Amino acid sequence: EAKRMKSSHADQFYLIDPQTQMLILKYKHPAGWMTSGKAQWIPNNPTLPHTYFTWAASPDGQQKFIISSNLQFAGQGHINQNPLASNPNVLAQQLFGQAVAKDYQLTNVRFVGAHFTENPNHPQQIRQNIAATMAAQGLRAVDVRPWIFDAEFRGTRGGKEFFVKYLSPVNIVEQLSGWASYNHIIELVLPMSFGGPLDKAQSLEKLVNSTVSTLEFNPKFLEFRNNVSQMQTQQAMAAMNQRFEMFRERHRQNMAEMDARAEARQRESDRRHAQVMGRGSGGGSSGGSGSMLDKWDEYIKDVDLVQNPNGGDMYIDNRYDHAWINSDNEVMYMDSGSFNPNENAAFNHREWKRVR
Repeated sequence: EAKRMKSSHADQFYLIDPQTQMLILKYKHPAGWMTSGKAQWIPNNPTLPHTYFTWAASPDGQQKFIISSNLQFAGQGHINQNPLASNPNVLAQQLFGQAVAKDYQLTNVRFVGAHFTENPNHPQQIRQNIAATMAAQGLRAVDVRPWIFDAEFRGTRGGKEFFVKYLSPVNIVEQLSGWASYNHIIELVLPMSFGGPLDKAQSLEKLVNSTVSTLEFNPKFLEFRNNVSQMQTQQAMAAMNQRFEMFRERHRQNMAEMDARAEARQRESDRRHAQVMGRGSGGGSSGGSGSMLDKWDEYIKDVDLVQNPNGGDMYIDNRYDHAWINSDNEVMYMDSGSFNPNENAAFNHREWKRVR
């Protein structure tokens, strides 16, 4: 929901959240400009629980700007392995290549170019703040890149050459998420675009900068949004813990069944071993036969004998590539070598040690 208040020199625009009726933001723009906006809540999305955008256009519709809420994307591996994170040209065309024609009614859209430059607004402090925030969540930031992203497109409208520029601070954060496993987050902070006839590029950019300088956010709404994010995070963690308890219960049942099968196989193995030893009592090959039977016995039980970090020996299921054990001798099996339960909030209340 959008509201406007007129004055002698400029109109005051208000963006209201339709669900809570709280003010999200306000700004001043040239008198007579058309304005609008939209806001909505996104369920089950702790990272981005709320999105919005607002736009203003000149009376003749030739000049326009759009301001949006933060955008965030996740990627696997290192930053340089993702073209969206390391190449501004790819980021610009993937995110905005199709939006240009729709948002600014242009045809014959052409991509001019895009750039990353270091954020001049205390980049080292930005790095420290992001690293500290992630550390509080139990995550380790290994690379933080606070950049400014800008991109330009051109196109035609009504036979005239038009331009569209996109501007946004971008924070790209790489983190160590597991056993030698990396991922990264790309966050565009309050992305903005503006466009109009090419011969009015300088005057429009000056006008947009003046408008953005009046932009004010409602701190009470930001606090409410953060509370919703925390609540959704807690709900997600509760659901994760519930799934873990179900997994652990199934694991206990599987272990009990496997122990019963192993015990039965052990009895059968002992019986056969005794028979062989009895047949070989007159010769010198009983030791070799026993060793071969031990290997065969271990194979048919689908288990491997390994050293228990908590002391002694233990059998583990050899159908999985990896196994971990905690101080309570609870075993966790998995096929992925990148998962480390010590770095996962759902499991790190106990220390886990790798046994395979």
